[in-house]
Amino acid sequence: PQFETADARFKLAACVAEFAEILRGRRGDIGSTFEDVAKVLRPVALELNNDPQVQELLSLVHSASGLPRASE
Repeated sequence: PQFETADARFKLAACVAEFAEILRGRRGDIGSTFEDVAKVLRPVALELNNDPQVQELLSLVHSASGLPRASE
């Protein structure tokens, strides 16, 4: 199955995991950014009827984009 067709809750879990990995400085071979996570998370938030916890996560992702990277 394609990620794009996955359930919103699955995508949310993937975003949470990727966000944690980026914060830990473990982006691996993919080279994900906070903006990559936000791009997936925005439509998930809409699909989940703007769940306040998902909105808060999205806000945290946006805020974290201003943080220095672990390797800096």
